[in-house]
Amino acid sequence: MGKYSYWLVAICLLLISCGPRVIYDQQFDVDVDGWDYADSLTYAIEVVDTTQVYDMLLSVEHSDAFSYENLYAMISTTFPDRRYTQQQVSLQLTDVADAWLGKCSGEYCAVDIPIAERRRFKAPGTYTIAIAQHSRKEQLSGIKSMRLRLQTSAE
Repeated sequence: MGKYSYWLVAICLLLISCGPRVIYDQQFDVDVDGWDYADSLTYAIEVVDTTQVYDMLLSVEHSDAFSYENLYAMISTTFPDRRYTQQQVSLQLTDVADAWLGKCSGEYCAVDIPIAERRRFKAPGTYTIAIAQHSRKEQLSGIKSMRLRLQTSAE
């Protein structure tokens, strides 16, 4: 290997190490018959570093035949001290022209939706996040999977 090859490898390694570092990454598949209103997907995130700034992303994989432009979800968070919060959110799946957001391949599309950006955790411990579909239908068809990812924020 020549002198320039070593420098190229060193620069590539430096650039790779500068990006966000994934702390937590968990995906759940949703029942093929539909996502029942009573079923929630539960993620348990162990937080150690409270000085770090984080981004939390939710990846929604859905059928291209999904009937809606957004997905209403109820996000419940249980904190290490047992406090509990709940928030209804609208997860946008299309743009203003009704084209699917994210990447589509075959009959499925996947979109990354930031649900918390540049946030710090106040206390170390386990944070439990439960996500349930919160539409008007008892059973929602067309959602294939939900993936929650916590990563360090690019500062």
